[in-house]
Amino acid sequence: GQNSLVIDDAEASAEQQALDAVDFATLGLKLVPADAAEAAAHAVVLAEIDKSSGGKTLWRALEPVA
Repeated sequence: GQNSLVIDDAEASAEQQALDAVDFATLGLKLVPADAAEAAAHAVVLAEIDKSSGGKTLWRALEPVA
């Protein structure tokens, strides 16, 4: 019966409210691209998930045709 991943806490702490106010758009995050081995391992995991879902994964429909 769970239909949300949110845990509703009616009394959010002041610390949590302060965290909610952080603007992450101002952070300069460094992009570290995956190397060939990491990309291949990721592709294997995605293929396993796709197979388990019976080919119903949404990202496969969004991938450009090679």
